[in-house]
Amino acid sequence: MRVSGLAVDLAGRAVLRDVALTVEPGQVVGLVGPNGAGKTTLMRAVLGVVPRRGGEVVVDGRPVRPGRSGIGHVPQRVDVAWDFPVSVADMVASGLTGTRWTGWRPGAAGWRAVADALERTHVRDLADRPVAELSGGQRQRVLLARALVLQSSVLLLDEPLTGLDVPAQDLITSLVRELADDGLAVLMSTHDLVGAVDQCDRFVLVNGTVRADGPTREVAADVQAWVETFRTRPDSALVRALQAV
Repeated sequence: MRVSGLAVDLAGRAVLRDVALTVEPGQVVGLVGPNGAGKTTLMRAVLGVVPRRGGEVVVDGRPVRPGRSGIGHVPQRVDVAWDFPVSVADMVASGLTGTRWTGWRPGAAGWRAVADALERTHVRDLADRPVAELSGGQRQRVLLARALVLQSSVLLLDEPLTGLDVPAQDLITSLVRELADDGLAVLMSTHDLVGAVDQCDRFVLVNGTVRADGPTREVAADVQAWVETFRTRPDSALVRALQAV
């Protein structure tokens, strides 16, 4: 995936300007920035959920049209209605339409894609279980399966580890690594910066625009980049923690 010159205005305010980044097959790229920096807006603009004032998104060499991205996306878990009376398999199948479950039923090819997505995320044994009965880690794997059912080469993850306990975090990060090793290009926003140093191949620091982009440990060691992105001091706890990794 290649993003170039991306600009987004919301409510008359420039949220993103001149954003450029690439995610190659097999990479996990960490999208990092403070709250309000535009990380979720960037992902939504890539997906075509919010309009772009300018710029281009290219996946597999083809420009992505707004509203028809075909890109796999895992939203924050708080954005999902987990009390909706639907099974795991049906929720995963709803990813084929790009909307929440509406009663639509896929054909044979669609159900094969659902079965494959459930298998890849290790939740096939949960297919008939209501989503309301799932644990936090299980819910996150179901969201991953829902994104994978589109069989896209790109996967966007919006803070997939937030609210999970350590065992569930470890399971999700291992699964994301497996997916990247299978050839997916993964862009993942996260606030677990120290953990992301081990999880990600590259860091992209964003606050309104891209402040730094490069191999994870090189960016982690760039004190000035963190100062500019997070508006913090060079001797802040954040910078000192990253220097110690």
